[in-house]
Amino acid sequence: MKIINRNIAEQTRGIYRRADGNGSEWRDIAPEKGSRQVLSDTEILELSELILKIEDHYGFPVDIEWVRENGKFYIVQSRPITTLSASVVLDCRSYLRSIAFQCYMCHNKGYEIR
Repeated sequence: MKIINRNIAEQTRGIYRRADGNGSEWRDIAPEKGSRQVLSDTEILELSELILKIEDHYGFPVDIEWVRENGKFYIVQSRPITTLSASVVLDCRSYLRSIAFQCYMCHNKGYEIR
């Protein structure tokens, strides 16, 4: 699996855990931090693999809400993407299966997937 495109949107605000541990709060994000890529390439691939596992489990494309804390991803919510036509879903599943097969073949040959 590899990253084929990046779209980095500038963030001006973020939700953070409150210092007292009671809930969360919105905070401003400094411009130099808000324009940087948030996840590393390794983290993007890790999250992608997790999402593919969820889609494989349910058998259809899903919209995922997630958080990352202390180096671990947590899935907060998963729901089907209902705005895709049946042909788009089939095309997506075929594409994902081909990627999964390529990844499987690479693992069996001992190659590292990037």
